[in-house]
Amino acid sequence: AYLNENIGGTALAANYAGKAMPAGNFLPDVLLANICKHNVTKFPYEIARLTQDLAGGIVVTLPADKDFKHEVAGPMLERFLKAKKGVSVDHRRRILRLIENMT
Repeated sequence: AYLNENIGGTALAANYAGKAMPAGNFLPDVLLANICKHNVTKFPYEIARLTQDLAGGIVVTLPADKDFKHEVAGPMLERFLKAKKGVSVDHRRRILRLIENMT
């Protein structure tokens, strides 16, 4: 949340510190606008890196969806990919696919 809020905060600060120009347009603070631009180009990749780091290697080694439906492999995957009680393997698989597709 901090990284996203930082982008929004620097955008607001650039506008707040800006000035109205004689021609009637508004010029945001150039330094703060460039800081915001730098954060916008950097933070989404940092968020993706942190997400993949927290999820671990299973993001790239997760078997295909059809493997979970296989009559032999399916039950084995269910057995070995169990996590916390109350969290289904299907829910975990779907979250990992979301992370994979977002990054």
